[in-house]
Amino acid sequence: MITAIRYKGNRAKVTENGEDLMILASSSSVPVELADADNKLNIVSAFEEGEIEPQAVKKIKFNKNSCVMMNGNLNFIIASSQRNNREFIVKKNHTLVHAWKSGDNAKDKAFDQIKGNKVDSVDVYVKNAEGKDNRVSHMGEILAVSINLNGA
Repeated sequence: MITAIRYKGNRAKVTENGEDLMILASSSSVPVELADADNKLNIVSAFEEGEIEPQAVKKIKFNKNSCVMMNGNLNFIIASSQRNNREFIVKKNHTLVHAWKSGDNAKDKAFDQIKGNKVDSVDVYVKNAEGKDNRVSHMGEILAVSINLNGA
């Protein structure tokens, strides 16, 4: 089972140099919304409020094929492990995704969109998440991160 974890608000920002993108993939201090999703990454139930526990952030596993995509579109991947332009950083009960421009003009335009628009939400798709009472106690593996822009 795949679980979608949604962070509201601008959790993806382009750094001042315009070449790097920092995305909050998970945090023990930020409220989240949770939903179950099938193996096609389609959300199939309404989100429920939840909160990630500190130990969940520390237990995250990273799938070597995970990616960062725009607006839930698997055809618009702006960063991936396979292209070697994405890495994870764990710091103080926060997990960040650091992505950088790939040299692909179409994909690099995504950085300009993120810089110029307020991000509506960030969805983190994880496999084998565990928890109860709408709280996540184990994040499982991160499969994908979706940056959702306003009006998308």
